[in-house]
Amino acid sequence: MTPSEQLRRLGIELPALAAKGQYGLASVTGSTVSVSGQGPIDASGSVVLTGTVGADLGVDDARAGARLVAINLLAAAAQTLGSVDRISGVLNLTVYVRATADFTEHVRVADGCSSFFAEIFPGAALPARAAVGVASLPFGIPVEATAVFSIAG
Repeated sequence: MTPSEQLRRLGIELPALAAKGQYGLASVTGSTVSVSGQGPIDASGSVVLTGTVGADLGVDDARAGARLVAINLLAAAAQTLGSVDRISGVLNLTVYVRATADFTEHVRVADGCSSFFAEIFPGAALPARAAVGVASLPFGIPVEATAVFSIAG
């Protein structure tokens, strides 16, 4: 199945995105597209999840937010390339988790992104990944991620 067919099967429509500052959503170099940080933003551009994991939010809520982040990462790449079907997989994923100092389950939160990509690109290798704890993120969001996708062809 193509990525667009996988998205249809899951009932997911990729949102149109706009940068929230002076940066590009993504940049293309050779056979890769690098996507700027995305957060849990809905199709209207509104932040849908705020808080600190381990204080205001549990792992499951943060993981659901990370899934939305992954959808937005894919949307930015697809928007830049003109079609989601030009993407063949995810090479690298960096997930930032706004968490309390004693929180240790960043990997479980980041799995929300990785699991989504595994659904969209079945059979593709899982990306290289880092899950990093931070004290704050823009707009009070609990999770943000960047990604590098491979271009099909």
